[in-house]
Amino acid sequence: GALAAGIGLFFVLRPQEVTDTFGVIMGISLLVDGLFKLQFAVDMLRARFQFGKVVLILAIAAIVLGIVTFSVRNMTIIWIGIMLLVDGLFDIACAYFMLRFDKTIRAARAR
Repeated sequence: GALAAGIGLFFVLRPQEVTDTFGVIMGISLLVDGLFKLQFAVDMLRARFQFGKVVLILAIAAIVLGIVTFSVRNMTIIWIGIMLLVDGLFDIACAYFMLRFDKTIRAARAR
């Protein structure tokens, strides 16, 4: 309880520091996520999967979102939320293409 109260008090007394710190953490998270997507996109392109370019574009966009979120110090929580929403939609699209890629690979191995 004391820890939660202390954190809550810090949030109330120092909202700008919380926003800055949260932005940096989320920016790093988005950047790392984009780098993982980039690796998967490269694997898809090497296998000549038809949607590899789409995943590559989404990966680059996620990396850009991460860099923007990380580097802009005065970003509000609303903008961070928008960045996370967009990245979540990118994740859903990438997951769909990754599943299709996996099915294609499994079908090729079964032949």
